[in-house]
Amino acid sequence: CPQLHWALALCHYQAGAYRRAVEEARIAAQIDPLLASAYALTGAALSRLGEYTPAAEAYQQALACQPDDVGSLINLGSCYARMGAYQLARDCWLRALALQPTNTALRGNLTRLENMKFRSSSEP
Repeated sequence: CPQLHWALALCHYQAGAYRRAVEEARIAAQIDPLLASAYALTGAALSRLGEYTPAAEAYQQALACQPDDVGSLINLGSCYARMGAYQLARDCWLRALALQPTNTALRGNLTRLENMKFRSSSEP
């Protein structure tokens, strides 16, 4: 049952056992390849481990299943930002903002990103 493995993954994630969370979430996704929440939870756990490239791939899989998932868009953007792919981060966050225009935290992410780009372009 994919929901059982997803629930176990969530328990491991909440306990800080991120590797175990990844394992269980991946099992859930193998059983049900359309379970977007399994990919999103995999991405979250991998992000906590500092593994941003595979986390981004997991969020991309979540979005392939559920294209308008604002949480996955925001988190994918955060992975991209941590990887230095600022334009990709901006694209994700703008897409999320279009779906959730009142999200002030997301607006803050975009503002910080613009400030970072401004600072880096004004340095010698």
